[in-house]
Amino acid sequence: MALNYIWIGLFVIGFIVGIIRLIMGDATALPSMMDSTFEMTNMAFEMTLGLTGTLTLPNSLTTIGEQAFYNCYGLEGIVMGNSVETIGAEAFRNCGGMRGELTLPETLQTVGNYAFASCDELTTINYNAVNCTSGMNTGSGTSIT
Repeated sequence: MALNYIWIGLFVIGFIVGIIRLIMGDATALPSMMDSTFEMTNMAFEMTLGLTGTLTLPNSLTTIGEQAFYNCYGLEGIVMGNSVETIGAEAFRNCGGMRGELTLPETLQTVGNYAFASCDELTTINYNAVNCTSGMNTGSGTSIT
C-alpha cells in the first residue's frame, strides 16, 4: 500500500513540474511527458521474470509493446483480449514456458519481428486476421497456421 502512495506522489510531482514548464512557456512539456510515458510501457514487463501461469489480457488492450514479456520463462500461456491490434517486436520472445497452441484475435493488424521467437514449447500460433502483417521470424521454433 505504501508503494501506491509513493507512485501517486511521483506522478503528481511530475504532473506539477510539467504544468509549471508549460506556464513558463515550454509548449513541448506535456507532449514530451506523454511520449515518454508510452515509451516506458514498451518494456514495462521486461523484468517480470517471476511471472508464472496463464496471463489473461483485458479486452481494452489494443497494443502489446516491444519486449513486453521478453524472457518471462514462467509464462505458460496467454489469453488475449479481442481488441489487440498490434504485438510489438520480441513481445513474447524467450517465453520458453508457453506450451501448445496460441490463438490470436481477428482484430490483429501487426505482429512485430521475433514476437514469439524461442517459445520452444509453443507448437502452433493460429490467427485469422485478414489484414495482418507479420514481421521476420515471428514464430521461429513454432508452426504458424
